[in-house]
Amino acid sequence: MAAPRNSTFGLDIDYASYVRSLYAIGRQALPKAAAATLNRAAFAAQRELTAHVREAFDKPKPFTEKSFIVQKAAPRRWP
Repeated sequence: MAAPRNSTFGLDIDYASYVRSLYAIGRQALPKAAAATLNRAAFAAQRELTAHVREAFDKPKPFTEKSFIVQKAAPRRWP
């Protein structure tokens, strides 16, 4: 059976509160997610570069193999 056309639901939504909640979650989660993504990408690049050094040079020294250094990204408070 179909619902009448003029029926209303007693649903009150506080959009301002909802938006504030999403903004607060974003302020916490986005910096952590961005830092984690940057760290994964940087360490993957480091692994690939180290593997390429082993392929490009005949007898690479440990100094050469370990020359690619990654400074880890850290989540900071965004403006």
